[in-house]
Amino acid sequence: MNLPLKQLNLSQLADTPKISTSEYDREKIDIGIVHLGPGAFHRAHQAVYTETAMNLSGGDWGICGVSLRSTTARDILVEQDNLYTLAILDKKVSYQIIGAIKEVLVASEQSNEVIARMAAASTKLVTLTITEKGYCLASDGSLDLNH
Repeated sequence: MNLPLKQLNLSQLADTPKISTSEYDREKIDIGIVHLGPGAFHRAHQAVYTETAMNLSGGDWGICGVSLRSTTARDILVEQDNLYTLAILDKKVSYQIIGAIKEVLVASEQSNEVIARMAAASTKLVTLTITEKGYCLASDGSLDLNH
């Protein structure tokens, strides 16, 4: 089976062994989280935990990802209705379609929309991820606060 990853096609994947899809109605959830930097780490961790929480308890915890530098994440995700696949490489390989990301904005192109989304009454959390690349050390091993 070769289907584009789109909301419209999810029902066809629901009965496919090794592929799990959202158990909540993506159309009915609102955005409750604005996340700065929707890169691979966020998509493989925080967005997955949010997906799990909504699968278990529902709630308006959809994510608006805000790219601070590049249009790449937005351009790729928008073609897939903001869905993506998490490969779970365990003893038994499986795949999870993640639907927690509802929209992706690019700060340099959509600053007014970003501010409006952050200030929206529905927004409960504004989060960010700082990975190891965000921590720079000076030559003496101390944290470089000017980086």
